[in-house]
Amino acid sequence: MKSQTFKFLYIFCFFILFFQNLFFIQNNLNTQNLSQNKGAASSQFTQSLQNELIGGVLDKSDLKMSFLSNGRFCPPEEVIPDLPSAFYKKFGYLRFLDLWIGIPDGPWAPEIWDADSQQYVSLGPTVSGTIYEPGITGTDWSPIVGTRGVYYSGEVLYSHLYKPLQSFDFPLAANSEFERTWPRNPFTGIREWPGRWKKDPITGIPTQNLFLGDQDIFIAFDDKIFAYQLHPINDLLDQNRTIFSAQQGYTIGAEVLAQVVGISEAYASNVVICDLKIINTSEWNYHDVYLGLYYEADNPYYDENMIYTDRYYTERTNYIKNQLNLQLNEIIPYNLSYSKSYYREDAGILGVQFVKTPLAENDEIDNDGDGVTDEPGEELGLTGWHFFQEYNILTLGNREKLQYQILSGDTTGLDYLIRNRRCFFKNTDGSLDPNFDNPSRIRTLTRGWWYSEGVVDHISNLMSCGPINWASGDTLDFVFAAIVADSIAELKSSAQIKLHCIGIAQQKTLKTLLLIIMTLKDTKFTERHRIL
Repeated sequence: MKSQTFKFLYIFCFFILFFQNLFFIQNNLNTQNLSQNKGAASSQFTQSLQNELIGGVLDKSDLKMSFLSNGRFCPPEEVIPDLPSAFYKKFGYLRFLDLWIGIPDGPWAPEIWDADSQQYVSLGPTVSGTIYEPGITGTDWSPIVGTRGVYYSGEVLYSHLYKPLQSFDFPLAANSEFERTWPRNPFTGIREWPGRWKKDPITGIPTQNLFLGDQDIFIAFDDKIFAYQLHPINDLLDQNRTIFSAQQGYTIGAEVLAQVVGISEAYASNVVICDLKIINTSEWNYHDVYLGLYYEADNPYYDENMIYTDRYYTERTNYIKNQLNLQLNEIIPYNLSYSKSYYREDAGILGVQFVKTPLAENDEIDNDGDGVTDEPGEELGLTGWHFFQEYNILTLGNREKLQYQILSGDTTGLDYLIRNRRCFFKNTDGSLDPNFDNPSRIRTLTRGWWYSEGVVDHISNLMSCGPINWASGDTLDFVFAAIVADSIAELKSSAQIKLHCIGIAQQKTLKTLLLIIMTLKDTKFTERHRIL
C-alpha cells in the first residue's frame, strides 16, 4: 500500500512540474513580447533580443556593468548608455566583452559534402563565441531553454525597475538585490537564490545567505541553438568578391553558469568579477580546448550623455603576465590585459584580467613565474595575448579556423597575414612569439590606411588560456574581471587586491594583504577611493 501511495505521489508531482513548466514558458513568451510594438525604431537585432534574452545590471559599485544571456558581458550599442558598459566615473569603456571557447578538429566535428573533392570533409575546428564583421554581429550563445523558474523568476522586467528602453525590454536575471527575481522552489514555493554562496575561508563550506559580493547577478547560457546558424553576407560577397564566414561551425555543448559580482567597498569598487562554471554537456572528451575573452576597449568609448569621444589615433594596448612586486618581493601572476589613451588625460585605464583559470597539466611551463615548473595547483593563467581586429583580416574566409588558430597560437598558413602585419605581430628583431604579440609593433588597417606602430584606433584584444582537457560532464572553473583605474599603479594594485578577495591566493598572509592595501593608498586616488 505504501509503495502504491509513493508511486501515486511521484506521478502527481511529475505532472504538476510538467504543467507548471508549460505555464512558465507561455508566460515567459508573453512577458518578453511586451515591447514588440514599440515602433519602427526597433532594429532586426533588437527585435530578436526581446524574444530570447534575459539581462542584468550591476550598479551598486563605482564600476557599473550590464550584460545579456548571449555570452556578451556588455550591452548592445543601441541601448548604451541606459545599459552601462563598464561605466566608471564619467565614461564608459567597453564596446564588447565576449566569451570564446575553441576546440580543434576531431571525431566530434560534423562532416559536410564537398562538391570539389566529391567527398565528405570535416568542418574542422570551431569556436563558440561572437563575430564582428562589417555589417554583422552574431553570437553562438543563447539562453538555456526551459530555465525560467529554475535560474530566474521572469516576473520582473527591466522596465519595472529602470528607465524603459526605447527599443526592447527583457526579464531581469536573478539579482541579489531583488528577491523577486529569484525562482521559487517548485515544492515549497519559497524563493531560492540559484547561484553560489561565499565559502568559509577555513572550512571551504558555502555559507547560506552570504553572497560572493555586495551585489551578485546569476545568468546562464549555452551554445546549442545558434552555433549552426549561418549569418547572411550577400552584400559583402558582391562588394569584396571574397567568401566571408563561409563556415559557421557547430555546437560544442558548452553550458555556462555565470555569477557576476560587484563590491561596493572602496578597495574594490572599480572592479567587476565574473565567476564562471563551464560544463561540457556533450558526449565528447575534448582535448586542446582554449578559453578566450575577446574585447574592444576604447579609452573612453562614450560619456554619460552618449557622446562618442574622440578616441582615435592615440590608444595603446599591452599586457602583464607575471611581474615582480618589489614591495612584496614576490612574483605576481597578473594575467592582465590593459589599454590606455595618451590623448585623453581625464580618461582611465581599462584592464581585463584572468583571475582563476584551469590547472596546467604537466606542460613543463612555469606559468605563474615562480621559478617552479608543474607544481601542484599551478594554473595556466594567460597563455596567449593578441591584437585581433576584423578589419585586419578581411580577405580570409574560414573564420572558425582562424579564431581557433589565434586562440591556440597556431600560425600555419597565415604567412601572408603575418608578413603584412594583420595578425601575430613580430618582435623588432623579426622573431615571432606565436602566443604573445609585441605591443609596440601592432598597427591597424582601417578604411584603407595604416596607423602608426603601437597605436590603434580600437583596442580589440583576444586573451586566451589553454590547452585544456575537458571530459564529458566535467566543469571548468574560470574567473575573470574588468577593472578601470586612474593609473597603471592603481590598476596593478586593484588586480592584486582582487586575487585575495576571490580567495585565489589563500596562502598569503594578512600582512601581505595590508602591504597591498598600503600600495593602493600610495597611488594617486581620488577621495572616494581612499581607504586608510
